[in-house]
Amino acid sequence: MSVTRRDLAKALKERHGGTITAHDSWIQDFVQILSEKISDEGRVSIRGFGTFNLNTIKAHTTINPGIEVPEGKKPKKLKVPETYTVDFTTAKSYKDRLKAAQKKKAKAKRKKKAKTTKKKRSKAKK
Repeated sequence: MSVTRRDLAKALKERHGGTITAHDSWIQDFVQILSEKISDEGRVSIRGFGTFNLNTIKAHTTINPGIEVPEGKKPKKLKVPETYTVDFTTAKSYKDRLKAAQKKKAKAKRKKKAKTTKKKRSKAKK
């Protein structure tokens, strides 16, 4: 399940008050400014969260792998224009928090599984 912009706006409303519409507008502005800064500067770092890096994939030629070429003929070459991608690198502190949360979830899941196994065994003995 993914979290939507509206879900984030609701969470902000619960934590800070205000309206969902106002928080949604704030989120849209944040994403817009973040996008502009990434394209202008090429790199945006948010301490404790991570870094966004703009990468350029140079223009090149390639062969379309989806088209079958008869024997003895050369495949057609395609020109691929220059494109851009954005990579995200997680900050170490954020990565550590995620790992701790995942370990906690896994431990709770193991406990729950152990309880259900005990219940099944006790019912089987009766």
